[in-house]
Amino acid sequence: MKIVKGRVVSDVSPNEDGSFWIETENRGEAVRVAYTSPSYNINNGGIFAPPVIDSYVLLYENDNPTGNEPSFYY
Repeated sequence: MKIVKGRVVSDVSPNEDGSFWIETENRGEAVRVAYTSPSYNINNGGIFAPPVIDSYVLLYENDNPTGNEPSFYY
């Protein structure tokens, strides 16, 4: 995995999994980012603090996702 910088363009998560959308400097379109936190579990509580729209974030990019793995993690 490598670290990339991106700008948050949407916080809409169609399947309500906590994901959001970012634009990176080297891609022409927005990509979905999986929200990760050691204490966040979907429908089981924990801390959920996604970044606000237009903020810049550092992400982990998965260079070789397999199956249904996301390409980006926050």
